[in-house]
Amino acid sequence: MDTFDVVKIGIDVVIPIVKEIWESYNSKLSQELDFIELKTNELAIQNKTYTLLYHNIFLPLRVNIISSIETCYFIPIIEFDPLFVRGSDYWEEGYLHLKNDIANFDSRFSWIENNIKEYNSDLEKFERDERKELVANYFEENRFFVTDEVSRNPSNNTIIVRTLLERLKNYWKSKEDFRLVWENELLKINGVEIIASITSEDKTKIENGIEYLKNSDIVLRKYYDLAGYYNKIKEEAEGLSKKIGSKVIIKIEKGTYKTTCKDCLN
Repeated sequence: MDTFDVVKIGIDVVIPIVKEIWESYNSKLSQELDFIELKTNELAIQNKTYTLLYHNIFLPLRVNIISSIETCYFIPIIEFDPLFVRGSDYWEEGYLHLKNDIANFDSRFSWIENNIKEYNSDLEKFERDERKELVANYFEENRFFVTDEVSRNPSNNTIIVRTLLERLKNYWKSKEDFRLVWENELLKINGVEIIASITSEDKTKIENGIEYLKNSDIVLRKYYDLAGYYNKIKEEAEGLSKKIGSKVIIKIEKGTYKTTCKDCLN
């Protein structure tokens, strides 16, 4: 008998053993899963006033960060998603119960919802209006005309605020710098995007103005204020999350939670 025959015999012996072990494991695992499912259903039946089970809850409280850009000032828009994964079999019932319960035992629930709305409104207003006004007002005060209309032949002594603001926003958020190139009485960003039609005498004044706006105390202070507001909301949300965990979620897990919502009782 050569080495090949020995190996083949060994394989023929080992494979059935491994197969038997694997089938036994799968059978045991299947039995355990069936047992878990049975106990879960029993728990749902036993808890007459509240059938939302622990494993259906994604997080007791979730504050989502919605941001498509990286920003060194970290001021994303946030939303409040009170409790559950939408699509769970128990989502509607659970949302109805705990939204009422939590609102009753902790005022932070409403505070968080209201302040997130206010925060997002402040951020949107700053992004949409206040920065634009800051840039436009600066150049108007220095006797330049301003316009939103993008043109390859802007009027003399005119700043295209829309184009400049886009570049400044990138700089404020991620320190993405840009070059100013002046040629044929046109000032261009990186030698491509036209932002002004000016004389050589005004070139330095515009460049100094843009440098000032890059490091504007008003913009930086607003970013820091918004970031502070965000952190305060997040801190309150985390505190409420812990309370929900100890007062509600653990009881749901044990099957002992009873809702205080009279309209929710079975």
